[in-house]
Amino acid sequence: MHRATLVLLVLLLAALPASAGWWPSFSPRTLQLEVGDQTSVEVHAVWSGLVDYGNGIHWTFRSDDSWVATANASVNDQGSHLVPIEAVGPGTARICLGNSGDSCYVTIFVRCGEEAPVRAAQPVLRAELHQPVTLSVVTPIAQRTHFTWFRGRMGDRSQPLDAASAEITFAPDAYDAQYVWVSAVTSCSTSSAEFRIDVPRPRQHAVRH
Repeated sequence: MHRATLVLLVLLLAALPASAGWWPSFSPRTLQLEVGDQTSVEVHAVWSGLVDYGNGIHWTFRSDDSWVATANASVNDQGSHLVPIEAVGPGTARICLGNSGDSCYVTIFVRCGEEAPVRAAQPVLRAELHQPVTLSVVTPIAQRTHFTWFRGRMGDRSQPLDAASAEITFAPDAYDAQYVWVSAVTSCSTSSAEFRIDVPRPRQHAVRH
C-alpha cells in the first residue's frame, strides 16, 4: 500500500510544472461566449503544499485554438492577473500552460450569435466616365469580416476586383449603368450587397444647317 502511494506521488510530482510549489488557479474555469465577445478570466498562484524548488513563477498561458478564441498572458508573481479572451469562431478552445495541451485550466465554448447582413451605404450612385467613386458597406463587424468585391451583377464572380475591405474606389470605364457587388463572409454568416453606378452619356448638341 505504501509503495503504491509513493509511486503515485512520484507520478504527480513529475506531472507538475517546474515551479511545483505553486499552482495556477483560474476563475471562472468555464466560459460560454458568442463570436465577437471579449472578456477575461482571473488567474493567481496558489501554494501547493509541496516542495518549493526555488524556480519562482514563470507561466505563459495561451489558447490551444486561436481560430476559436484568443488568449495570451504571462504570470511571474503570486498576484492576481487577468487573461484577456476574444471569441473568434464557433467551437471549443482551452487556456493551457505554454504550448502543452496537457496542462489546461479553462474551457471556452464559442457559438454563433445573430449577425445582420451588410448593406450598401449608397446603393445607387452617379459618376463621370473614368472618375473614381467610393463604394462602401455598413456593418458593425467589419473587423472580423472577409470582403471580396466583383464587377457585375450580384452572384457573378467572373470579374473579381483587387479589394478586400469594407470600402473601395471604383472608376467606371463605360457609359450607362455599371454594377459592382461585394461578398461579406464571417465564421458564422455570409451576406452581400450590390451597387449601381450610373454614368450619363454626353449630351448631343443639335447641329444647325
